[in-house]
Amino acid sequence: MSRSNLIYNIISLMNEGAIRFEDLEEFSDQLRETVRFFNADTY
Repeated sequence: MSRSNLIYNIISLMNEGAIRFEDLEEFSDQLRETVRFFNADTY
């Protein structure tokens, strides 16, 4: 899975309620910031 697909999959899982942003705490700061940027309306 490419990094861009990973981000979209994470956002999709968050939108479905399967995971929360807090579940990403062990991921890199850069990935979390990217997810936050693309999912900004949630925060």
